[in-house]
Amino acid sequence: MAWTLHEYPDNQSLIRILSSKIEHILRDTIAENGRASLAVSGGSTPAALYNSLSQMDLPWSEVIVSLVDERWVDEHHPDSNAALVRRELIKDFAVTARLVSMKTCAVDA
Repeated sequence: MAWTLHEYPDNQSLIRILSSKIEHILRDTIAENGRASLAVSGGSTPAALYNSLSQMDLPWSEVIVSLVDERWVDEHHPDSNAALVRRELIKDFAVTARLVSMKTCAVDA
């Protein structure tokens, strides 16, 4: 498998291009299957990307968003990845997307 390096002049260009690629994948998947899933990481690094995606007029009610990582804290905790995703992605046009959280009511993972 060959790797391809993609370079961008600035963070805004990177976010614009990634948002567009994700938008097309979601649109195509929804058109083909009636629904799509989007697995996202937590942490502050992807927050600007999530905010950009939330501004895209997609059929978000057909998108299930899930986390690929989570700290074992309740969603009201400042370190919660689910809270970050709700704050940065599940808003505006994307408010109807469904977020599947990893954290349960169990004491530990």
